[in-house]
Amino acid sequence: MACIPTKYARPNFEMNRPSRRKPRSLFFRLSLRLSLLVVGTCSWSPPVLADLNPTGAFNPDESLEVVLEPSGDDELRPQTTYRASGPWGDLDYSITYLTIPDQYVENWTEPSEVVAWHFSGMTIEEVKGKVLGMTKQSVSVGSEGPEARFVTGELGVTLFPNETLVRMLTPEQRSELALVLRNDPRNRFHRNPIVIESGDPVSWYRAAMLPEDTVQLIASLCYDLGGTRVFSDVPFVLSTLESLALRRDFLRAMTRTRSLFLRLNLRDADDLNSIAEYWTAGQKRKDLLPILKSITETPEIEKVDIAHLLPPTPRMLLFTFPDFAWTVSGEVRDCHWTSTNFFRAPPGGGIRNPSVRGSLMFESLEPVAGVPRFGDVLVVYAKETGEILHSAVYIAADILFTKNGDSMFKPWVLMRYTDMLAHFNIKGPTATRLFKHKWDDRDRETGSVQRVDE
Repeated sequence: MACIPTKYARPNFEMNRPSRRKPRSLFFRLSLRLSLLVVGTCSWSPPVLADLNPTGAFNPDESLEVVLEPSGDDELRPQTTYRASGPWGDLDYSITYLTIPDQYVENWTEPSEVVAWHFSGMTIEEVKGKVLGMTKQSVSVGSEGPEARFVTGELGVTLFPNETLVRMLTPEQRSELALVLRNDPRNRFHRNPIVIESGDPVSWYRAAMLPEDTVQLIASLCYDLGGTRVFSDVPFVLSTLESLALRRDFLRAMTRTRSLFLRLNLRDADDLNSIAEYWTAGQKRKDLLPILKSITETPEIEKVDIAHLLPPTPRMLLFTFPDFAWTVSGEVRDCHWTSTNFFRAPPGGGIRNPSVRGSLMFESLEPVAGVPRFGDVLVVYAKETGEILHSAVYIAADILFTKNGDSMFKPWVLMRYTDMLAHFNIKGPTATRLFKHKWDDRDRETGSVQRVDE
């Protein structure tokens, strides 16, 4: 992988070891805590495709929607190499895992361990009836039912459930409750739950080296939302952890995400010119030709890390987390910024006005039909409203370059289309449309995928 500038934070690649970094200054700690506060409370109204009105972008005709067929197994397995073949050549890939850098954890202001469920626009009796309808047990104070405390405010009712109520809910009941709680932005982890990307919380958090009792507790609190396994009871689990080290390990594990390591295998490359044309975006990046040619002429080398084939900006960002100073300054490097700056070097500055994030992206893009090509942008939107949820850059096969959210705890990764989509299907039915850069006049071809065992 190419060298990463120090201003981009390096993640932990499954190495949860004590940090050897020098203690940070008071300014660093206060700035980071301010940035976390901003990330946790900031809200904005996402753009809608119909409002942006790029020609042909929003059309109810489902034939214009893009669906990428999955490569490899439905669930990728560790220590397994997969191959996707197509106009890009033979692309070998395997999975790795990232967590936030140690210095972020050390200065992280922990979420509150007080479990609070906020119900906007509801009365105490309505909340009691809602819980009774789900659990078939009454919620009361000082009676035979699970004890709870209610607080009524201008925005509605806040329910402070006790341990019995939190633990007794089934996954189906948690899903039903989440559909209500996510409507109130104060329910931070129900509005944006932790996504278990593998779908199996036990293996996912065992691999993160959490204690077995914590792993089992998390697993018992998970539920399904939009076909994705998620977890929202971060405050409750925090309340069960006594030591600072355990709490930090838990919070670090909550940021765990997986990425793909991609290598282009040139051992059996028959048509180097076609492969070079794909990765050079139709000969618009001829600087890649020398390295591809040299590899084919060197018997000892068969594969090249895909990072060397990416444009300078994504090469710099890949496997890194955003600098906390960006959030403090109000600049956002989100998915739309990432899509817009994929071919730009140096990249443009962060977006300060949230309301124009999506619209700025469409200034340089136009909708296109057909098979995606390297550098194309896939836009995910809500089917019912047309609200833009996400955008990502197409690399090859069903693999995207993506940043799944504007949080500083979301790194830039390479991810399969279905895995990326799982982060946004929790908001309801989605669809995907394909866009290309206006200067792009390339044809689009198909490819095949297969698995390679090592």
